[in-house]
Amino acid sequence: MGATGEAVESKMQEMDAEGDKQSLANKYVIPCVTWGLDVVLTRLPAIPSLPELLDNGVEKSLDPIVLIQIAAFEDNVVGLTNQGHVLKYGSLHSEDGVPHGRWEYVSSLGFEDKFRGKTLRIFTAPKI
Repeated sequence: MGATGEAVESKMQEMDAEGDKQSLANKYVIPCVTWGLDVVLTRLPAIPSLPELLDNGVEKSLDPIVLIQIAAFEDNVVGLTNQGHVLKYGSLHSEDGVPHGRWEYVSSLGFEDKFRGKTLRIFTAPKI
């Protein structure tokens, strides 16, 4: 477990010990407690140059290619670009693994097989 995982685990134990952080959701409210994460975050490297995709249902654009959604599972991140590319970044077992990983272009062929049975947590970039 890296520094981030240790910081999260420590905070969870602290909140559990306080005993007053549990509450049930009702029809309109999901109660939560915010807290700060005091660690230096690790930035993933920029995505590589990617090929132009033909007939993928995404309108062609002159905008730079950027990630618009990411999903996390096990020690990997999967990203979707604004032009329909799917990328995977591995070696995320800890912060130390980040420099050893790389973005890998994942073709649509076999995509379902690569991620079948994985629990994905999906995050969408906010609209600016």
